[in-house]
Order: sequence, then structure tokens, then C-alpha cells
Amino acid sequence: MQSQPTNATQAKDRHYMQLSHSLTRLSQSIGHTAELCASLTLNLDAMRTLAASHAAQFMTVAAELNADPEGTDGELPHGTPQGESQCIYPHATIAVPPPPLFAHRSSYQ
Repeated sequence: MQSQPTNATQAKDRHYMQLSHSLTRLSQSIGHTAELCASLTLNLDAMRTLAASHAAQFMTVAAELNADPEGTDGELPHGTPQGESQCIYPHATIAVPPPPLFAHRSSYQ
């Protein structure tokens, strides 16, 4: 005698199938999120390097603009004696190398 699947068994199988599909989609979403996190990390590193480069350029220009003007008698504008720097950044000529363009490092594989 063959037993026919009941409505409860069919409903249970259908729910397991839906759960399986949901877990598959969740797994794919987690993998995609991990890839995006790795990309975000790389972009944040590049932004930090770019910001440091722009800060160095700004400080270099500020140092150039605040250099000794010729024709003064021992004092710079605002009463700063010659020989003292007006630039508040002591390392104004820092050179920062550009970030690698398409470096890919991912620990999510």
C-alpha cells in the first residue's frame, strides 16, 4: 500500500524549500556585503592617502606664501621676527606617494 503525501507533508516540504531559497539568498547577500566591505576598506585607505597628500600640498603652499618677503627690515608681517617660521606645520613639505590604483586585497574568499 502506497501512502500519499498529506497536505501537511506537502506544506512542510514547501516551507523547507522556501527556507532553503531564503538561506541561499542570505548567503549571497553576505558574500556581496563582504566584498563591499573590502572595497570600502581599500577606498578609505586611498582617501586617507589623498587627504594627507592634499594637506601636505596645502602646508607647502602656506609655507611658500609665508616666506620672508624681500624689502623688510628684520620683521615679517604681524610682528614675527626674521628667522622664525610663521607656518604652524613644521613638516610642510611632506611628500605622500599616490595610492595604488587598482590594488585588490580581500581576506573574504
